[in-house]
Amino acid sequence: YNANDNWALDQISLFFAGGFGQHFGAFVQGTYDGIAQAWTWDQLDLRAVTTAKVDKHDVTVGLGLNNNPTVQDVWNTTPAWGYPYTSSTLQPGPSASPLLAGALAQTSLGVTAYSWIDSKLYLEGGAYWSPNANALTQLGADPTSPGSIHGAAPYGRIAWQQDVGPGTLEAGAFAMRTEIHPGLDYSTGFTDRYTDVGLEGSYIYTMKNTDVVTLNARYIHEDQRLSATCALAGAVAGCADNRLDDVR
Repeated sequence: YNANDNWALDQISLFFAGGFGQHFGAFVQGTYDGIAQAWTWDQLDLRAVTTAKVDKHDVTVGLGLNNNPTVQDVWNTTPAWGYPYTSSTLQPGPSASPLLAGALAQTSLGVTAYSWIDSKLYLEGGAYWSPNANALTQLGADPTSPGSIHGAAPYGRIAWQQDVGPGTLEAGAFAMRTEIHPGLDYSTGFTDRYTDVGLEGSYIYTMKNTDVVTLNARYIHEDQRLSATCALAGAVAGCADNRLDDVR
């Protein structure tokens, strides 16, 4: 590239989304990276869902498989579909962000189960793990970034939605704890441990002309215990405790 005035195809994405009968659905995205000149799998969300009546309560229950924690979320407040809505591989962006804010996208697979009670209370729980490194490479993902999940990483989500005034208010929380072998290096016997806890909310207001105004907010606090990274770097004791806050 020249120093200035460069033109480049950043990316092209192809989407497939739809239902199969009454109980199955899929959202699949494939992306061509014009900078790396390569295809890669992108967002994936497969799910089975049904409804039930439990003690006079209307309940929707589902089971999903996805490759990016929070991509399955039904509100646009969590990292996968929240701000910033897009990024460029041609122009670097901020380098510091919580692990849950995209670092595991396309390098993990997770299974979660959820329930939606009376269209108000949403509960979800599950876990994520790292697929085979060769498989990730074939799918266009980098298995070394951030590394391999040790065992399974638990994920939980809770939210409440309620009509308030002329609109709909939603508030919730989510959390994930992940232990990672950075760069697929298992030699130290340690892992890097990330604990992410987030709060989020939204207010959706539909105006008389059917235009919709939405206010979204999100806060994530991350505790890091980087034992493996410090051991690999030969750093002094105490270097491994870090905290990171992300507000959107």
